[in-house]
Amino acid sequence: MTMPHERTRAVRYGWEYLIELQESGNITEDQRHQIESILRHYPSGGEIKFSALDCVDTEGPCGPKMSPEHAPISSRSPLTPEFVERGTTTPSERTRALLLADQLFKELLSAPNLTPDQKRQIPYVLRHFPDRHEIKHWAQMDAWMKSQNPNFKPWLAPESMP
Repeated sequence: MTMPHERTRAVRYGWEYLIELQESGNITEDQRHQIESILRHYPSGGEIKFSALDCVDTEGPCGPKMSPEHAPISSRSPLTPEFVERGTTTPSERTRALLLADQLFKELLSAPNLTPDQKRQIPYVLRHFPDRHEIKHWAQMDAWMKSQNPNFKPWLAPESMP
């Protein structure tokens, strides 16, 4: 069973892994384009941290989806930015980015161009990363909570995937 703080860590690992891949020289142009598209709306490390804090205060009927990490944030890679300049991101764009990241991580498991170290990191990201059903459920729960409390600030929102 995945604990909320493990899920928070997995979402943050996903962010860090995408940045590492984006900066590597061995990914294809198609992979680079996918990563850039995902990172445009994927929550940054700082956004994940604040969302995890909000989740504790706005626990849903199934418990919090995320919670603050037990390990100190300072143990992160110093090369990964906490926040990025990218403009605004809507909750539905954030949902789509997480869904696409889940799909990309699974595709990269069999990518022949990744180094052994890059491939070794994928299971660590995916171990507690929310799957597409959880992400969609979170988005629906955020929409429901917004309908119950107009002051609720949703982190995710339902979106339609082609």
